[in-house]
Amino acid sequence: MSQNVIVIGGGIIGLTIAQRLAENGFRITVLERDLAGLGASVRSAGLHFPVGRSTRVRSMTRFSQAHYEHRMGAIDRMRPLPMRVHMSEAAVERILPWFLPEAEMTRLPGPGGLVAPVSGLTSWAAQGAHHTDVGAYTAHLFQSMPPGVERREGCRVTELRDMAGGVEVGLADGTELHADHAVLAPGPWFGGAEFRPLTAGLGLRVKRIVAFHIDVAPEETDAAEYFVEDDAFLLPLVWARRWLFSYTCEEWDVTPDAVGPGLSAAHRKAASEILSCYVPDWAGSLSAGRVFCDAYSADRKPVIQRLGAHGNVIFAGGANGAGYRLAPSIAEHTATLIEPHFAEERVA
Repeated sequence: MSQNVIVIGGGIIGLTIAQRLAENGFRITVLERDLAGLGASVRSAGLHFPVGRSTRVRSMTRFSQAHYEHRMGAIDRMRPLPMRVHMSEAAVERILPWFLPEAEMTRLPGPGGLVAPVSGLTSWAAQGAHHTDVGAYTAHLFQSMPPGVERREGCRVTELRDMAGGVEVGLADGTELHADHAVLAPGPWFGGAEFRPLTAGLGLRVKRIVAFHIDVAPEETDAAEYFVEDDAFLLPLVWARRWLFSYTCEEWDVTPDAVGPGLSAAHRKAASEILSCYVPDWAGSLSAGRVFCDAYSADRKPVIQRLGAHGNVIFAGGANGAGYRLAPSIAEHTATLIEPHFAEERVA
């Protein structure tokens, strides 16, 4: 008999996990507190970088890159993207090993494109980048789940219990569900009262993520510009006829339901200061944008591990703002925790 797994969270990570398990014969129920993909996923920039700042993240990035290359074109807004990477000459030796061999990093004679020449700045062409409308892709995953996957939206979990014989999940409407395993993929909502007894020891924090729009229509051939040392990038949103500028916002321990969509004067000032270093002509052109948040781990590596006394709950998250980029690999790691366990049970 196939095993039953409840996946809690209908964002890019939860749905990628659900798809991976369903394709291998597990009976899956997906629980999403809102509409699928309307949390952090719909606000994701959707830029895949062929890079990882640790051996583990590079390995996960490589796996995910291969996964997406086989699915390129799954939706209209999933496409390969040229990328230029910018870093100081002093940082080249330290940063270049972060990039996958598949990136085929090639030094350029100058920054080219939008970026102004800056003393000591080196520029590189990178292969293997792509861009996806993550909201549209998440909707595609939700609608194209294999037969037999039960998809439930508007189902808020109020209690999650790890039992000797499986898991019990209580919902706000009074319903109780039972399964062999639960995969907890709640994104930045990991710290809610319903999950805290299990997740309190994970060492995760919630950080605000901010990106601005620049109302200049990009060309089809425009490249993404990645400013590595500032952990910032310019992304050409051809379909939206504008650019997105993402920078690192250092606002921590925010509450996901209280983040709000609004940009502040402090956000605009911080973004403008970074952009003025590279594309000064656009520093005053930041218009609207998006504000959201994500779960970050202390070592900036995703967390995939068993929780509870019996280990029937598996947490999958802490993607550090890279949920889309690492979702396929997170799903694969999650499956390896579940499938050997089930194999042992069948043998027994």
